[in-house]
Amino acid sequence: MKHQKRHLLIFCFFLLLVIILRFSSFLQPIISNDESLYLLMAKSLMEGNAPYTTIWDNKPIGIYVIYSLALLIFGNSVTSILIAAAIAISLTCGLLYLLGNEIEKNIGFLAGILYAIFTLGSGGIYANTEIFFAPFVVSSFYLLFSRIVNSNKQINKSNFLLFLIGLLMGIAFQIKQVILFEFICIVLIIGIDEYFQSIKTGIFSVKEIFKTSILLSCGFILPLGLVCLYFLSKGDFDSYLYANFYANITRIAGETFSLSNFATGFIIQLKSNLLLWVSLLLIPLYLSFSKQNTVAEKRNLTYLLIWLAMAFLGVCSPKSFYVHYFLQLFPPLCLLSSYLLTNITQVAENTNKTKKLIILVLIIAQPLFINVYPIFKVGIQTFYLQDIKKVANWGNNAAIVSDYLRKRVNKDDYIYVTDYETIVYFLVPAKIPTKYVFPDFLISPKLSNVAGVDSLRELDSIIKKQPVYIIRLKPQGILDQQFYIQLDKYLNSYFLEKQFDFHEEFPELKLQPNLPTSVQLYKLKK
Repeated sequence: MKHQKRHLLIFCFFLLLVIILRFSSFLQPIISNDESLYLLMAKSLMEGNAPYTTIWDNKPIGIYVIYSLALLIFGNSVTSILIAAAIAISLTCGLLYLLGNEIEKNIGFLAGILYAIFTLGSGGIYANTEIFFAPFVVSSFYLLFSRIVNSNKQINKSNFLLFLIGLLMGIAFQIKQVILFEFICIVLIIGIDEYFQSIKTGIFSVKEIFKTSILLSCGFILPLGLVCLYFLSKGDFDSYLYANFYANITRIAGETFSLSNFATGFIIQLKSNLLLWVSLLLIPLYLSFSKQNTVAEKRNLTYLLIWLAMAFLGVCSPKSFYVHYFLQLFPPLCLLSSYLLTNITQVAENTNKTKKLIILVLIIAQPLFINVYPIFKVGIQTFYLQDIKKVANWGNNAAIVSDYLRKRVNKDDYIYVTDYETIVYFLVPAKIPTKYVFPDFLISPKLSNVAGVDSLRELDSIIKKQPVYIIRLKPQGILDQQFYIQLDKYLNSYFLEKQFDFHEEFPELKLQPNLPTSVQLYKLKK
């Protein structure tokens, strides 16, 4: 009971820490186009529509279910998604605390703090899929390490535990398919551990290994089976099959591995998360000089490195190397970094606890400056400009555009967001003229091929619905894409009613870099 109370307090600490670190995102609720798409899919799901039918995407159903739950629990707003992300990160921090203490005493708490800090960068400030599958993955590895560390206790070899590990990974797979690599990692680690156990006992049971594999696989497949049954009952199984499998196979086949893209993505990671990667490189050096490492410690570190390697394959599998993909590596990286930092400070036996704490703070000063400082700076600017200077929606351009549109459209009107922020569809109570709301599904030939849509024919269908407004970014040059050539022809039936030049109309926004130049609102001629 005492341990449970302590764990609860630590989970509460992580929740408070994450909310404090991410407070600026609640003051200024800006989300990416990916999140906007998940939000619209969740809204469609809540209206009784099967995923992929009225709004299209190529992600598994899990992320839309999570977004739907967030809207139901916290209210129909963008902030609800950010709250859900904060809770997911807090849970991951708490689970890293439990997992870290299974691996080696006292490394879990620091691992959780590192995760809370580093997920402010690398796209982690947004509510991406990597944020939401992390608690399921880390809880699976926690159960796995509990089983390995306490292998002498029969309860930790129970059939239910193996099934539960598989089930948690199966749920994570329904959020993003790259989790398959980490599930394979769990099977691999269990196989390696069983092999070494058999050497100790002299008993090698093929039947036991087969049973273990079946239990893990049954747990993993169960969520997939339930999702398939749902779509079969709805009569939309073909839509599900194409969006989840054929579309992703098409996308991966259409991508070529680019060493320059990988190098660029990895260099960004090194600069942003230097402590994590330097710690990883120093661990072999530490092990070679330290004489205090036990066999169990080396075993656990080896398993963590296998986890990191398999997660890295997951990051590389789409061959795109977007910055938020690397978030998948953070749980094992934070554990490895925490292990190194904790052990380095413990080497100095004559150093008191206060000095050890100071050393740790100095070590993590770089990630605090790189990740925490910019977030706090934006938060203070937002509070000052929104609450003191009364500049409504400062820094949130999409909200400014949406406020303008809300006063001029009704729920029966169509609006079409061509290449601007998808969140406008959520913020403006109007009808959506296409299920391909993510702009690149129509603008990018590569992604329109993934979506299996003829973009010019879809544009023709959109215009036939006579959207009252067409929203687009101001062209920065001559656009020779067929899509834009066709769009310009259709715009002859529209007139430019409003152009938002944010830097000119809102001088306070000069404090906020990297804003889009101009947004144009075309209105249908009567």
